[in-house]
Amino acid sequence: MNRFRLVTKIVKRWAKNHFIYNGQFGFFNGATLNVLVIKLVLLYFDSSIIYLLEKFFQTYSEWDWDYQVKLEELSQKTMSWTVDDEIKAKNGFLLKYVARSDEEKIYLQRHFDTLMVVLMPGYPEQTVLLM
Repeated sequence: MNRFRLVTKIVKRWAKNHFIYNGQFGFFNGATLNVLVIKLVLLYFDSSIIYLLEKFFQTYSEWDWDYQVKLEELSQKTMSWTVDDEIKAKNGFLLKYVARSDEEKIYLQRHFDTLMVVLMPGYPEQTVLLM
């Protein structure tokens, strides 16, 4: 447990120092970093802190972001999270409540794609990060 906390604190400090820690603007937040670190702690449970940090940056720099980061598959798929549902919901909200002009709508539609998806463990699946 101490390794998890320490690795999470180090990664959080790194993200803040690189100005990519602010969930309000779509960057990393505490929940996202927790899921990312927990996944590695579960995979490499007997590893040192240095090794976990190395694996964190190596794994997520090489990750194929077409695939979601999640701890395990849900056995029941009826309430599972999908990219298409998220894009539809975001599209409807932004175009209805945020975009005021046609130029804004075009700009927002260009940025609707999700780049990084990190799913919280539990039922129903929910995303904690949309970059």
